[in-house]
Amino acid sequence: MIRTFNIGKKIKQFRLEKNYSQETLANELDLSQREISKIESNEVGLKVDMLVRIAEILDKNVSDFFPQTDRQVFHNVTESQLAYHKIVNHNEAKNYEDLSTIILEMKARFDNIESTLAKLSK
Repeated sequence: MIRTFNIGKKIKQFRLEKNYSQETLANELDLSQREISKIESNEVGLKVDMLVRIAEILDKNVSDFFPQTDRQVFHNVTESQLAYHKIVNHNEAKNYEDLSTIILEMKARFDNIESTLAKLSK
């Protein structure tokens, strides 16, 4: 779970820049408006995959949600977004083995990110 860096404030900022209401964002994510409110007020943490989805909906890079000095740490998140798109669009997955490889690579990236986040939050 991502609980540091006041990500909720950035989510709200980017949501408003896009002229989205909390309800609009909630509908895009299959969440309730109350859940978006809790995320934006940092009452709940986010899993990396949820942050990736929010970034995609708001047309942002995941690194945009973090202070400039911390963006290097989250380079793998962007690569994970690309891997996710490969899976969703099946552009580079010509067969089941290709798709399995992409999924395993993506999981490894997420595991690495979550491990790094855990170390940072200590």
